[in-house]
Amino acid sequence: TYDTALLGSFAQRLGKSLYSLRSLKVFGFEDCAIKLILPSLWMPKLRSLKMVGCCQQKQSQKAILTLINRNRSQLEELELNLWTDVIEAEDPVTELELLPKVTRLSQRVPLLPTWRHFGQLCPLLEELTFVYDQDIALNAAEVLIDVEDPSEEAEMLAERTKHIYRDAVRFAAQLHAGGFEGLAQSCPHLKVIRFKMWDNSFGYNSAPAQEHFSISWRRSENPRRPFLRNSHENNATRTILEERAHAVHQREWTEEELEEGRDVTEEEAMAAAAAAMLQVMRCFDDASLEAELGL
Repeated sequence: TYDTALLGSFAQRLGKSLYSLRSLKVFGFEDCAIKLILPSLWMPKLRSLKMVGCCQQKQSQKAILTLINRNRSQLEELELNLWTDVIEAEDPVTELELLPKVTRLSQRVPLLPTWRHFGQLCPLLEELTFVYDQDIALNAAEVLIDVEDPSEEAEMLAERTKHIYRDAVRFAAQLHAGGFEGLAQSCPHLKVIRFKMWDNSFGYNSAPAQEHFSISWRRSENPRRPFLRNSHENNATRTILEERAHAVHQREWTEEELEEGRDVTEEEAMAAAAAAMLQVMRCFDDASLEAELGL
């Protein structure tokens, strides 16, 4: 519980002290604190805003959107990685007003992407990042526990991965089916599109930057393929995940495990998580020669 009067007084004092603040990151927040603090913040020089967390009340999402819209005329970078599944709300990005100076935008993978909206929202957009974070190692461990025959492990993990992360798989198909073309038309200044993925199994937003795996596409002059894969970055990411996926050699099960079920080690769960992430990445990243040459 909170002493709302005390917290409200603190918010008022805090809000008046941020006149020169240019960058703000808010993550792992409590809804009550968000509702009381954000409306009090006055940041006329704010240029970069990053919001990462889970909204469990519609009032907290409203407070976040109000803060963004209040500073929209001067913002140049916006990251909006919000879980809104609990309140069954619309994608927060679709409810924002015009962001005339934003050149870098990051958001969670949308369920129903409207490609032209990005250009309407951010007419100067240069870099667009779609983020996707899940409890990947924990999910992988649950799959491995269900495996009854060691020879079926890889196939079962691959099938479950497609199901567990079906929203990302669906979004990858949408991006390739018309997303690149739609973004190229609606965002004339857009130079880079990026997909970033990481594991939250050890705590929300706890993964360090080096554990954020990304692939990207760069603007091209080819009208049939307006964005081409960044082979250097994409190949490096795939190589790291492939090495991690094969870091643990498949071991023989004990007689007890064959009879009663398998004991999954942390190393096995992490290797399976890397395999799952690699599978999702491959849905986005076409490493064929045709894609490399833009044919």
